[in-house]
Amino acid sequence: MTTTSSFLNLTLYNGTTDQSGSFITWTNDMTGSSNSNMIKIDNFSQEISACAISLNSNISGSVTSINSNISILSGSVTALSGSLINTNHQFQKLDEYTYTSGSLTIDIIDFNNIPQDYTNLLIMGITGTGKRLTVSNIVIDFNGDANQGNYSAVQWAKNDSTEYISERLTGGIVVGISNAFYPSSAYGAPLLATIPNYSSSGGFFKTAMGYLATIENPYVTSLMGGVWKSTAPITRIRIGVSFSGTRYPFLIGSKVSLYGFG
Repeated sequence: MTTTSSFLNLTLYNGTTDQSGSFITWTNDMTGSSNSNMIKIDNFSQEISACAISLNSNISGSVTSINSNISILSGSVTALSGSLINTNHQFQKLDEYTYTSGSLTIDIIDFNNIPQDYTNLLIMGITGTGKRLTVSNIVIDFNGDANQGNYSAVQWAKNDSTEYISERLTGGIVVGISNAFYPSSAYGAPLLATIPNYSSSGGFFKTAMGYLATIENPYVTSLMGGVWKSTAPITRIRIGVSFSGTRYPFLIGSKVSLYGFG
C-alpha cells in the first residue's frame, strides 16, 4: 500500500506488503508526473533558495541600515559631548568657602590654582565680619600680590546720612562691603563681583568691580572697583575684610563661591 509523508506530502511505498502497483505508476509517482515526489522536492528547494536570497537581502539591508544609524548616533553623541563641554565652560562653580568655625581669628579666603579654562570670573556670596556697629570693606588681591603700589581702586558709597566717592588704598581692590556685627548678626551682606578677562596674557591690566546694598543699620549702597597693574593671568585670589587698615574675621554663616564663565 502507499502512504504520504507529513512533510511535502511525498508518496511512500511499502515494497514488502504492496506489490500491486505497476512500474509505470511507481515511476510517475517518483519522478514522472507533475505531482511526483521529485517535482515536490524540486519546488520546495526553489522556495528555500528564494527565501534564503530574500533573507540575505533583508539582513544585508538591515545591517547597512544599522551601520548608517550607528554612524548617525555616533555623530549625535559627538555633538552632544561637544555641547556638554561648551555648556560646562559657560558657567561652572570652581571653588567655595564656608565659614563654620566658632573662633574669631583673622581669615583670608584663598582661591588658589584657579583653572584657566574660562574668560571671566564671578565672586558671589554672603558675609558678615567681627566688628561692632560698622561695616568693613571686602578686599581682593591677585596672585599673592598685596603691594599697594600695584593697585588702584575707587569706591562710591551712600548711607542714610553721608555719601562719598574716594580712592581706596587697601593693598588690593575693594569689591564689597560686609555687615559687621560682633559676635553675630542675623543680616549678612551680599557679595557680587566680576573679574573680566582673567585668564588672558597681555593686553589690558586686570580689573574687578562689585556692587551691593546692606539692609541693617547703617544702611549702605555702594559701587566699587579697581585695577591690578599687571597683564598676567590670574591664578590666585585672596579675599579678606578690612576696616581702617585692620583685618577682621568672617562671621559664622559667611559663604563665598567662585565661578568661571565665558
